Amino acid sequence: MSSEFINSSMRIRTHTVFPNYLFEQNIAIPDTMIETLKDERDEMYDSGIASDTNYGWRTNKEYPLAEGHAKLSKLVSHHFINDCQKVLPTQTNEIQVCNPYVLGVNPGHQYNVNIEPMRWYNALLFLQTTDKGSHLYLNNFSEKLYAQQNTQETMFVVKPKINKVVFFPSHIPWGLSANESMIENLFLCLTFRIGVQAPNPARRN
Repeated sequence: MSSEFINSSMRIRTHTVFPNYLFEQNIAIPDTMIETLKDERDEMYDSGIASDTNYGWRTNKEYPLAEGHAKLSKLVSHHFINDCQKVLPTQTNEIQVCNPYVLGVNPGHQYNVNIEPMRWYNALLFLQTTDKGSHLYLNNFSEKLYAQQNTQETMFVVKPKINKVVFFPSHIPWGLSANESMIENLFLCLTFRIGVQAPNPARRN
């Protein structure tokens, strides 16, 4: 990984949501990489990795992303493992990155509530947006949703900002609100899971 990636760490903000840890921060993405990402969109369509949807388009999780998007996924993973892991109880377990994919949301459309099964944390990076673009929202679908005079929020909303990345627990349902801007909104999505490290054969009890 080049030094421009490693030196791109920014101040990270931590929130408690329902009541889990959510992290958000802005990361620096080199201009050369941004241009590469734009060029790769057509490549992913031509190769069959990307396909149209009722809200815009997305890449197939089962296929690896193009080179520039794959490098960006590694950058996002670097931030999660090095920054967020400091306050998460992972102990000595290995964090694995699973199935990165790209979402495109057209103006006037939204990405409905979704959940990532068998995962630990999600990452969502705002690649292209405006202040009127889709907001990330997290829903609390527990029994507290129907409690009388509920004093706990049942939805948490993150405002859009280019190059903002949000890390949140995978068991929380999430979606993207209507894109009220005039441009297509683009997002890079990743999931993480915890895998038990294999025992070291060199160690003996």
